[in-house]
Amino acid sequence: MLVEFRRYFLALRRWVWLLILAPLLSGAAGYLVSNQGAPVYESSVRVIVGQTLQSVNPDYGSLVASERLVSTYVQLAQSRSVAQGVESQLGTPGLLSHARIIARPVPETEFLDIAVEANNPQQAADIANAIAAQLILLSPSGPQSAEAQILAEVQAQISTLKQQINEADADITALKQQVEEIGADKPEVAGLISRLQLNQQLQSENRQILSTLYSTVLGNRSNTISVIEPAIAQPTPIAPYPVQSGILAGLVGLMLSLGFIVGLEYLDDTIKSPDEAVDAVGAPLLAAIIKQPKVTQAPLRLMTKLEPRSPAAESFRTLRTNMQFSNIDAKTRTIIVTSAQPEEGKSTVVANLAWTLSQSGQRVILIDADLRKPMIHRIFELSNEYGLTNLLTNADDAAMASLAIRQITPTLWVVPSGPQPPNPSELLSSKRMEMLIWLFQQEYDWVLFDTPPVLTVTDPLALAPRTDGVLLVAEGKRTRRDMLVRSRLALETVGAKIIGIAVNKLDQRAEGYYAYYTYYYDQRASEASPRRWWTLWSRNKVSVTPVSGKSHTNGSGIGHHSNGNGADAEQIQVADGVLPDDRAE
Repeated sequence: MLVEFRRYFLALRRWVWLLILAPLLSGAAGYLVSNQGAPVYESSVRVIVGQTLQSVNPDYGSLVASERLVSTYVQLAQSRSVAQGVESQLGTPGLLSHARIIARPVPETEFLDIAVEANNPQQAADIANAIAAQLILLSPSGPQSAEAQILAEVQAQISTLKQQINEADADITALKQQVEEIGADKPEVAGLISRLQLNQQLQSENRQILSTLYSTVLGNRSNTISVIEPAIAQPTPIAPYPVQSGILAGLVGLMLSLGFIVGLEYLDDTIKSPDEAVDAVGAPLLAAIIKQPKVTQAPLRLMTKLEPRSPAAESFRTLRTNMQFSNIDAKTRTIIVTSAQPEEGKSTVVANLAWTLSQSGQRVILIDADLRKPMIHRIFELSNEYGLTNLLTNADDAAMASLAIRQITPTLWVVPSGPQPPNPSELLSSKRMEMLIWLFQQEYDWVLFDTPPVLTVTDPLALAPRTDGVLLVAEGKRTRRDMLVRSRLALETVGAKIIGIAVNKLDQRAEGYYAYYTYYYDQRASEASPRRWWTLWSRNKVSVTPVSGKSHTNGSGIGHHSNGNGADAEQIQVADGVLPDDRAE
């Protein structure tokens, strides 16, 4: 769990520039786009479905029916027929194509809010009111509906009946006055009283009819609609808000960048840190070597000689120290240096390891057992005419050892691969190879083998059981975890012992493993002038003055070297140097 957490933490640190840049760019884009948009105004009208507000005692059925009808009017308000009616009413065809209509019911009420968004505040209010008018027009209470016509007839009858009642009231009042003037006990009053009683009876019937008509007009009708709050122009726009849009866009950019990084890290199973390599192999970390700029000349890979005070050279000295204290009990330590796949820097690692071990005064022999794609002779600038192949195929030639084994310094010998054989695996697993290893162990303190990758060919697996251990080299951000696991399983199958792992080509700034080396070991880091962007690709020329003689005594440079019998071999010259890279392996 801790390894996974560290893995994603390092991934976020590597992509911190994206975490900063993505929100800034998306936020700025959101702000600019929002700021260039036209202002949007909103105006709303509120209508009520039903007449429960006018009813003294509305029944429950009318309330439920009105609430359900609200959803129907929501869809009707946004229909094409209403839109055409609004455009016809306002006399502006295509007006609603530039407006947005939002109809939303008020929960648990009979109210319906119709909001309109437009680029003009008065236009938004006019459209909202026109929509309400169209809904009223299409409802049963509209002026063109059958119910409206019936109501109109009823209202006409009410007007006529009210006029008759008023006239009858006037007649009754006049008859009462006449009866009072003549006297109720006079015989001629009998006719007036009979007429008065008849008018009062008719008046009572008319008032009952009028009450019935009023009940018809003012009855509880659920499918009616009327305006409660008309829309008015709102001078304040509801959009855009550039600041809020920029913040929201920035958050979206941040979330997208986080998702991209996490997804990329999940899909990318290459090792990013030494901890991941140790977890995959199950062996201790012996060195974490920082990445160096690319080079095209193989001799420039030997940075422990060319740049002894560099952070990379110090990492190889760390590897040397850890190798010396590794759990190997043998007096002579026979080590294979290999990798999971090609071009991971194993030849550079073993060459610099051999150099640093020899600088400590121990007798070291470096054997290029990569009989398919050798590199050691190129790093040390040796002829590959004679080498390990000759030692294995010419067992009876005593003079072959002097030609195949090249002395570089008083404590360092190199055996090139020699001519390429047709059967490398058979040669490395032969009895002659076993005898050769035993002979080397009698004379040298360290016997180092540079072998092909484990997952490419079986050569390392044929040689590994006859050695004390295997140093596995992995490249940061390139070697996959499953490859390391497969390499470990393959080596364990043949009985090989993995003494440790060296993670090569790590990003110094991203991982931070060797920042302190620059401070303590590279004095030029503090004395050199600050680097500018136009000098990032510049190279420092490195030259090594050849030293005459058969061997070196201080390891400061490689001059003439002996081939074992005192004869001078070809001279190694290093010029126009740049720091090494291992892509050519």
